[in-house]
Amino acid sequence: MLKLPARKDPVDVVLRIMNDVASTKRLKTRYCLRFTPITRTCKATMEDLEKLATSVLAPHFLTEPKTPTSFMVVYSARNSNSLVRDEVIKMLANCVGQGHKVDLTQPEKVILVEAYKSVAGISVVTDFQRFKKFNVSQLVDPIPSAKKRAKDDESEAPSVKKADVDVLSKEKKQRRKEGGDDVQ
Repeated sequence: MLKLPARKDPVDVVLRIMNDVASTKRLKTRYCLRFTPITRTCKATMEDLEKLATSVLAPHFLTEPKTPTSFMVVYSARNSNSLVRDEVIKMLANCVGQGHKVDLTQPEKVILVEAYKSVAGISVVTDFQRFKKFNVSQLVDPIPSAKKRAKDDESEAPSVKKADVDVLSKEKKQRRKEGGDDVQ
């Protein structure tokens, strides 16, 4: 966890780090694999989270002119059972207001909610999907698709013909007959 001065926005800091990693394709962190910016925190209760959500979400969704924005809620809880995921998502959707659409594949904005023990945090981010959910190792070296890996494996594997297998098995049988030098 890294605490920033009040004048620094954690979302901006993380976006700058992600832009740098994406443009240079160099991993500049040793122990950090994923960044999760948290704009503000509160106690992990529905009442406190709703108050916090109205203040954090207002600049992103309730400003004039209201342009329809697609959004998604990402909820994560560790060692916390004071919040119920579905209730949090419904409450946040109500706080966002009317006119905005939920898009779970390519949202313009993502509302991150993190609950850890008795503390909850919230932030609104952009480019969440583009930056691989803020996973720096995925930005540097993305995992190739399964089809590409299978194709690469086939091209690298030596081709073995049935005739080669027959010759090897005959040699193995011959050695066994001759005196016990068993080839494994």
